[in-house]
Amino acid sequence: YTKRAFATFTIPYTHKEFQIKSKDKCFNESSHSFFYDGEETKFTWRTEDSYYIKSNKYFNNVEIKIDNFNIVFKVDGVDKNFDSKKGRTFKLLRAEKKDDKIILHFNISNTQTPKHSIYLVVRNLIDKNIENLEYIPSKDFENILPKKGLFNDFEIEAYKKYLFKDNKSIFKEKNSKDDDKQIFSFKNSLYISKQKYTQEVYSKTEAKNKINKSKFDFENNEDIKELFKKDELLRFFYRLDRGFNNFLVGIDSDYFIHKNLKRFLLVELDKFIKNYVLGDTALLLEDSNNAKKQRATAKIFKEKAEKVIEFLSAVEEFQKYIWEKRKIIKKVNYIVSSDKIEDNNLLGEILENENQTDEWINLGLCKEKPNLDELKNNPYPIDTKYFDKEFKIKLLSLFDDLEKETDGILINSENFTALKFLEKKFKEK
Repeated sequence: YTKRAFATFTIPYTHKEFQIKSKDKCFNESSHSFFYDGEETKFTWRTEDSYYIKSNKYFNNVEIKIDNFNIVFKVDGVDKNFDSKKGRTFKLLRAEKKDDKIILHFNISNTQTPKHSIYLVVRNLIDKNIENLEYIPSKDFENILPKKGLFNDFEIEAYKKYLFKDNKSIFKEKNSKDDDKQIFSFKNSLYISKQKYTQEVYSKTEAKNKINKSKFDFENNEDIKELFKKDELLRFFYRLDRGFNNFLVGIDSDYFIHKNLKRFLLVELDKFIKNYVLGDTALLLEDSNNAKKQRATAKIFKEKAEKVIEFLSAVEEFQKYIWEKRKIIKKVNYIVSSDKIEDNNLLGEILENENQTDEWINLGLCKEKPNLDELKNNPYPIDTKYFDKEFKIKLLSLFDDLEKETDGILINSENFTALKFLEKKFKEK
């Protein structure tokens, strides 16, 4: 979407003195760029005729393979005092090694375990014969020790240069006063390039000696590739950081699907050819070689561009088809008031379900489990999610017209999907 696309929506009233002869602009750009002359304008916006889709998901489990090891970042639960308003981060609880798999257990928290501490734990689990490690936060990362001092030879020196340069972490992070309260900003800046990482770990002299060359260039991809091949730890920590960042960030992106990309691009192509390729009308009307060349150029350009448009629109149409397709319902439950049920056996089954009775107590509907009469005479909400399929069928079969009895619907869904689902049933209601 460019300025050119906007300019064409104005009434094409252009004064001679304002005509532009520049390769960078349309030959007949509307005079609205220079002063307002009372033309009528169609108001538009960049994303007109597009679906705007916001995607924001966190991972509960990310597994990456580095050399012979599978490293798993896993969420176990949520801290008791977690406050979502203060930001979501991950606190390391413990780590375990099972054959060729290393599992790191995290809690969702407001306190982030520093990256370098996590990476040191992973490397030590690989190089030392340790199966389980409970992580205990400390102000000084050199003193990371498990309970009861099981692990006093925790290796640090061999890995220190891969995590630090001039006493600071090379990995992008937002620091607070305490090392164990580092909060990471969820941005692409988390992903450090191979060149930048190598520069932080190696000097040119160290790098050229490592790969046995007379000189080393950090801008040379082949030099970088060779160094990564030679240095196993450089490769390991870089790949570990990439994987952990995916776990930290999750998926957070906005994107658009055009409703009719082919039509839009063909209109843009037509305007582009008229304004740029065939812009000089005087030349175009001549019967000269230059005029023929200009027309031939326009024809070839149009043919090639239409092939590209055909391909792009096919991809976009497929995405649109998936997006607009009505989704399958994953789960349906009903909430039925207890005073609508006359079957004592069914009410007895409900009272035996502790999950249901505990919910009533937690909601403040009662202080203790109610009796049969209280259940009959008060509208206690019975949620079928707490019961098996057989009970659910028995309960719902009490009603001749379930549709008529249902006086409220709660839908848990992405907005567009929910609206598509409701479209037929509730149209004009």
